[in-house]
Amino acid sequence: MINQKSDRGVFSQDFLERVVEATNIIAIYSKYTTLKKSGKNYMGLCPFHREKTPSFSVDPDRGLFYCFGCGKGGNIFTFLMEKEGFSFYEAVEYLAKQAGIPVPRRRGALSRNEAQNRAVEIAYEFFRKQLFSPSGEKARDYLSKRGIKSQLIREVGVGFAPDGWDNLLKYIKTRRLDTKPFEEVGLLVRNPETGSVYDRFRNGIIFPIRSVSGRVVGFAMRTLDDDPEKPKYINSPDSALYHKGKILFGLDRAKKAIRQKGFAVIVEGYFDVLSLWQAGIENVVAGCGTAFTSDHAQALLRFTDEAVLFFDGDDAGIAATYRALIPLLSSGFIAKIARPPEGLDPDDVARKFPKQKVEEIVGKATDWLEFSVEIARKTEAIETVEGKIRLVDRLAKYINAIGDEMTKALYTKRLAEKFKLSESSVAKRIAKSKEAKTFAEIDTVSKTPVVSDKYAKIELELISMMIANPLVGEIVDEELFE
Repeated sequence: MINQKSDRGVFSQDFLERVVEATNIIAIYSKYTTLKKSGKNYMGLCPFHREKTPSFSVDPDRGLFYCFGCGKGGNIFTFLMEKEGFSFYEAVEYLAKQAGIPVPRRRGALSRNEAQNRAVEIAYEFFRKQLFSPSGEKARDYLSKRGIKSQLIREVGVGFAPDGWDNLLKYIKTRRLDTKPFEEVGLLVRNPETGSVYDRFRNGIIFPIRSVSGRVVGFAMRTLDDDPEKPKYINSPDSALYHKGKILFGLDRAKKAIRQKGFAVIVEGYFDVLSLWQAGIENVVAGCGTAFTSDHAQALLRFTDEAVLFFDGDDAGIAATYRALIPLLSSGFIAKIARPPEGLDPDDVARKFPKQKVEEIVGKATDWLEFSVEIARKTEAIETVEGKIRLVDRLAKYINAIGDEMTKALYTKRLAEKFKLSESSVAKRIAKSKEAKTFAEIDTVSKTPVVSDKYAKIELELISMMIANPLVGEIVDEELFE
């Protein structure tokens, strides 16, 4: 018997069972794993965790699944909710439509949500039409210069918001629609002083932001204004439909390639995504005008637990890379970092090189720890006593972010081995760093070598340092007595 508290009253028990009976259950599950008959059930590798021996069981008669390895289980609806990010209603609707069964309409409190969804759909169609209208010529030229071809533009649904304060508003009024849902999702903005309403998006290229199931829930705009004082990008505000800290741009399209390749490529910008897709690299996603978050990581974790961060190679790009690293590590990801060639960003790489070369650059991504050591090696003397201490302290917050204790211990061991330090002293230093010492506070050892004949004074200072920090003592021991 199927029971689901969400959307109670929308679907009867009979309706849900009719949908299950009309669905090719094995075909649905087989999109995510290879199933083989085993008695009355089917078995396969679990699509929720990595394993070598099949432990994922499907009951074709009742539509139920259970993994004996990780313990996940449920029905076909909860499976789609987990793998595709559907709401319960969307999962039922998806299967019912495939089976040709009419879906009951939502009522009551849910009608507001429907009105907002309709507002987004209407705006989406408006923006798409505008791109291919005479007023969209400037936008089409811009996209062409960025190397984005017409086929991809149409597939993604890229649009254009014309210049002017009320183009969308006029379109809404000609259709005699209520403006309130458009305000609620941020397409229209009301002036609090005058009460007048105007378009949020004006004179820019529109990127539709989709849920993982492919439904448009918001928008981002790259302005075509030349005014340097104005922001280049404008995003839909958070609403009942859209939370920019939870949705990844392109995941609806990229999820299939992510599953196939076993990892995701995370970039910073919308054009980075489009250019890489254009180059044939499909497993690419980006944040929606915000830093990468733990919610983003959780959304991605449904499809893979390995990610390559491919950001700009300048200082700002490296800083953004490390901000994204924390939520990835804390969510259990295998995190790697790829760097574009000097002076280029991922968008440049995708447009400048053939697919094979782009894949080679991404394929050379290194483990985040190795990358960090190499970056530090180029900027400071990490083989010195103080250099090693600073690096351990700098990396501590990333190692501490790792949730799995075994993985954390392995990274600690690797760091210790890299600098020929004892694992226990590095582990103690990393644990101690949780108490919040900043880089400046840690860097108390002068970088200027001390030249003095007063050996007693130096010895005293060295002993004091060794007492205060056992890691210093170990480094001194290594460097003096090897």
